[in-house]
Amino acid sequence: ALASEGMMAAAHDPRARLRRLHEAFTTMLEKTFETMPFEDFQAFFGKEFGENHRDYLFDLYSTFISTTRSNSEEEFGVLVFQADLEEKLAKLEELIQQQPEGGGGVSLFNSPPDQN
Repeated sequence: ALASEGMMAAAHDPRARLRRLHEAFTTMLEKTFETMPFEDFQAFFGKEFGENHRDYLFDLYSTFISTTRSNSEEEFGVLVFQADLEEKLAKLEELIQQQPEGGGGVSLFNSPPDQN
C-alpha cells in the first residue's frame, strides 16, 4: 500500500517530468563523455608527446570534462527557463491526470524504469 501511495504522489508531482528530463539530459551528457576516454584524448597528441606529458594532458582532459559538464548544466537550466519547460511540463501532467483511464496520456506509472 505504501509503494502505491508513493507512486500516486509521484504521479501528481508537477516537477516529476522536469526531473525526468534532467535525468535524460544528464545521462546523455555522461554517455557523450564516455565516448572519449582519456587514452583516446591522449592519442590525439601523438605517442611521444602523450607519454612525456601524460600528467599535463590528464589535467587538461579533466578540466575540459568538468568545464564542459558545468557549462552544459548551466545551459540546460537556461533552456528550461527560457522555454518555460517547468510550467509546460506541469501543465502537461495536469492534463494527463484529468484524462479518463485509457485517454492516451502517458502516466508516470507506465514510464520505463531508470536505466542506471
